[in-house]
Amino acid sequence: MNKKIVGVSAVLGAVAGVIGYKVGKRNQDTDKNEDLSETPLVSVIMATYNDKPEYIKQSLESVVNQTYRNIEILIIDDSTDEESKMALDSYAKDPRVRIYREEEKLGFVASLNKGLSLATGDLVARMDVDDIADLHRFVKQVKYLQVYPFTDILGGQIDIVDENGNKTGHRSYPLGGLKLIAFFTMRTPVAHPTVMFRRKIVDEGHRYDESFKKAEDIDFWIRMYNEGYRFSNLPDTIVDFRVESGFMEKRVTNHDQENYVLKARRKNFTWRRPFFSVADLTMSYVRKLTPDRLKAVTYRKENGVT
Repeated sequence: MNKKIVGVSAVLGAVAGVIGYKVGKRNQDTDKNEDLSETPLVSVIMATYNDKPEYIKQSLESVVNQTYRNIEILIIDDSTDEESKMALDSYAKDPRVRIYREEEKLGFVASLNKGLSLATGDLVARMDVDDIADLHRFVKQVKYLQVYPFTDILGGQIDIVDENGNKTGHRSYPLGGLKLIAFFTMRTPVAHPTVMFRRKIVDEGHRYDESFKKAEDIDFWIRMYNEGYRFSNLPDTIVDFRVESGFMEKRVTNHDQENYVLKARRKNFTWRRPFFSVADLTMSYVRKLTPDRLKAVTYRKENGVT
C-alpha cells in the first residue's frame, strides 16, 4: 500500500469506526436472512492438529450450516490422530470443503499461510476448529463489508465457553475509531477466530510471519495497521470461543506468549506512527513486568469470567 496515503487512511479508519458503531447498533435488529446486494465468495481458513472429534464436528456444523452459503472451507490438517482425521473427512462430501495434508507437519502459522495461498474468495474468514460460529456470522460480516468499504479487517464479539459448550465469560472488543486504536496498544484489536478481511490484503503479498510460534496474529495486525488498513468490530457476538480448564492460569503464566507479543511490537515499531508505536511498546513492557497475580485478576475481569 502506498505509504503516502497511510496518514489519510488512519483518519478514514477512525471515521469508519465511528460510523461502524452506529450501523452495528442498527443492524442488530435487522432480518438476519435479508438478501445481500451481492454474494461474494468467502474463503474460510481452518488449521487443525489432533483436535477432539466432538469439537471438530461442532465447529464444522456451525460453518457448513451458515445462512450465508457462498463459501469455500479450506482445512489445512496436520493431524496424526486417526479419529481427528476421520471426523474431518466425514465433511469432505460437502463440495465446499477441501482438506489438505502434507507429508511433513507444517505447523499452525505455515498452515494459515498455505490457506491464504489457496483461497480464491473475495473475502477471507478465519475460524478455529474448536470454536463455534453463530449461524449468521458470515452474512453479518459480508453485509457490513459491503456497506462500509473503508473497513478492511472486521471482527466481532466472543462468548467464552468450556469443554461442554457452557458459557463461562464474554470478551468485548471496541467497534472502531480511536477507542479501538487505544485498545490495540494493550491487546489484539480483533479476535482472530472472528476475523473476515478483504482479499486485497492477500493479493498485496501479506502473510503471517512463520518465525512467530505464538502471537502471530498480533504481529500480523500491527503490520496491517502500519500499512494503513482499517479495523472494525461488529457489536454482535459471532463466535463461541472454547477455553478448556486451566487455560486462564496457563495464559497468565505463559511468558513465552508475552515474549512473542513484545517481539511483535518491537519488530513493528515505526516513527510513521509515533504515538501508536510508543504507546504500543510501552504497554507491552508494562504488562511483561506486571506480577502474575495482578495479571490473573485483570484477565478474568477482561473476559467477564462468571
